[in-house]
Amino acid sequence: MYNIYNNLIEEVLSNIMNQRYAGFWIRFVAVLIDGILIGLINWVIGLLLQNTLGDAAANIALVISIGLSIGYYVVYQEKQGQTIGKKAMKIKVVTYDGKTPTMFTFFLREIIGKMISAVILLLGYLMVIWDKKKQGLHDKIANTYVVYVEPAAAQQAAPIQQQAVPPVQQPIEKQPMVPTPQTVVEPQQPV
Repeated sequence: MYNIYNNLIEEVLSNIMNQRYAGFWIRFVAVLIDGILIGLINWVIGLLLQNTLGDAAANIALVISIGLSIGYYVVYQEKQGQTIGKKAMKIKVVTYDGKTPTMFTFFLREIIGKMISAVILLLGYLMVIWDKKKQGLHDKIANTYVVYVEPAAAQQAAPIQQQAVPPVQQPIEKQPMVPTPQTVVEPQQPV
């Protein structure tokens, strides 16, 4: 039993140790991209509802906005593996064993964990700066990590195609310099 547990820990640690953790600023830019995208969609929906329903549209727009945010940050991210902002920055959220989190884990991280991170004066987000594994409070709550996505070429090396190489020409052997008899023509003197 101890051996099985020990092997599992070694496997998990090797998966984690091979990851490059994403720092604060790259995560910030990904959140900024996602925020702009969700904000624009919510703005368009709000305008459409305002024009059709008038003043009653505010409550409906709020419910749609909450549903859209949960759908994007939880369902979309679980299905696609990344949000659009994370894809643009080439980072993703993984569990302790390097896998894509479940929908429940994303809900715990994105909704519950981020609310707590924000409520404590954003310290939960700032933890990424000084944490050894670059985890914010929301990551620690959900037991997740944000890592760089390995390029496809690095994950699976493509076979090297051999090209036809022209045969190597053998160098011409140098002949030893042997003096050859030359006919010496002496200049004639004028008579």
